[in-house]
Amino acid sequence: GPSIEVHSDTSVTTGNIDSAQDVVIRSDGWIELGNATAGDSISLDSGGTLTVGNMDAATDVVATAGSDFLLADVLAGGSIELTADGLAEFVGLVSAPELTVTSADINIGEGASLGEHGVTQLLTLNAVSDNPVIIGNDGSIVGTDAVQYTLDEDGDIASDTVLINAIAAGDGPAPDIHVHDVEIEGSQTDGGGVSHVALNTEGSVMVEGLVLYSGAAASDLLQINAGETIQVNTSNGGRIAMIDGGEEPSGILELTADNIWVADDALLDNLAENPDFAGRDEALATNNGPANPEGNLIAGGMLLATG
Repeated sequence: GPSIEVHSDTSVTTGNIDSAQDVVIRSDGWIELGNATAGDSISLDSGGTLTVGNMDAATDVVATAGSDFLLADVLAGGSIELTADGLAEFVGLVSAPELTVTSADINIGEGASLGEHGVTQLLTLNAVSDNPVIIGNDGSIVGTDAVQYTLDEDGDIASDTVLINAIAAGDGPAPDIHVHDVEIEGSQTDGGGVSHVALNTEGSVMVEGLVLYSGAAASDLLQINAGETIQVNTSNGGRIAMIDGGEEPSGILELTADNIWVADDALLDNLAENPDFAGRDEALATNNGPANPEGNLIAGGMLLATG
């Protein structure tokens, strides 16, 4: 049929919806919806939780939840823009040429995929938090009942380009990003991979595990952009390695920050307290750990920009 529009000052529960044009649902409370199919676009705006089966739109999908949302398959021919003030949870395939997910936390369930190889060109994840953003397997939490954005998923992330932005939830400073063990499958990976990954924050980025970008083509790009410092903590196994299928250095690593420090835990503490501390140059020239001829930054080419 024609466009379907629902506006409610309470909550909305409905079964499957099929429209030849648009599907528009606005609710001051929660929204629970079966499957939604639209010949044009789907727009959902919930003041509370949002729970939807499958969504399929010829053009765009826009969905906003005042707290958490839970979504199964979401397919669109144009773009998908999803926003949750709480947890963004996915249990199916989310596929469109352009995807944006803005949330306080994220969960991509086992068997689910955020993006689809061969379809998704740009995936943007906006991590909105007053606490550090965690990427990789660590399991730490900053405090009791703290809300913390953690990207360590059982499901898949698939896109040509993946951008991860750490954004302050309120008026405070932008959150730091803590990166633990992470594997990125580059564009030479069988079945498809990513060609460009960027981490962005106005705070600092701490690399505390192995960031392995495997299957990297010579043109693959890994960018880390921080408004303050980038710290690679060698005491905790911090390392960034971009390699091709033959495990040779490949791809381009770009680091941009006021300061870039690759050092052990004690030296990083001294630099954080005073970047110009007495004896700094001698400390930087001294290797307090095992010999590591490959180094802790490995790539086919590098651009390091400071100041």
